[in-house]
Amino acid sequence: MPTIGTLDRPDDEQYPIGAGIMFAVPDAKAAVDKLRARGAQLSDIMDSPVCVMSFGTDPEGNRFMIHQRKT
Repeated sequence: MPTIGTLDRPDDEQYPIGAGIMFAVPDAKAAVDKLRARGAQLSDIMDSPVCVMSFGTDPEGNRFMIHQRKT
């Protein structure tokens, strides 16, 4: 089942965008590779205690995050 969420954080070095939409995916690396091939700009995948994620913008400048929750 697809999952989306919103993110509202101040910009900082660890999390490079302040706000945007989050998309939960089963495989963050595969999603990042596919989106980059379609013209999206994405950060390297980052590891947190609960998930792996990548921050990016689409070709129109909309900000978003790819999110894969750890089990």
